[in-house]
Amino acid sequence: MKFKSFLFVSSILLVFFILLPYAAVTLNDMVSLPNYSNPRMRFFGIFFFILGIANFFYCTSLFSKFGNGTPIPTEPTKKFFAEGSYKYVRNPIYLGHLSVFLSYFLFFGHILLLFYLLILVIILHFYVVFEEESKLKKRFGREYIRYMKKVPRWLPKF
Repeated sequence: MKFKSFLFVSSILLVFFILLPYAAVTLNDMVSLPNYSNPRMRFFGIFFFILGIANFFYCTSLFSKFGNGTPIPTEPTKKFFAEGSYKYVRNPIYLGHLSVFLSYFLFFGHILLLFYLLILVIILHFYVVFEEESKLKKRFGREYIRYMKKVPRWLPKF
């Protein structure tokens, strides 16, 4: 990975996966908003965290193996692929990210972490629909358009 890509990825990870959730927890405590944590929720939080992290590494390996690239915008795939979980859903890596954000709420229980997740779902949906998909249509043309018609964006069909 090039240094520029490493800085880009590190910045994104730091902001979205650490700083913003930490700010949500801090604000939640400052204004005394509810905290719904219990042992059962914590267990599911750990489960969804492991699931999201494992999914990230799995999807990244698919990008490398089949697409000759990475999921990082500065080093995108060189060819289109629809292998592994990409056969069932167009955005499995984002679903893994959302799984991690859900795990934060389930584990820590701060209500603002749930609102953070919901805001990210909305932002991510609009980003995918209006930004990412249009770029992929231009890059991969008819092949990607056929893929869009066949494979759902968020919820897999088995």
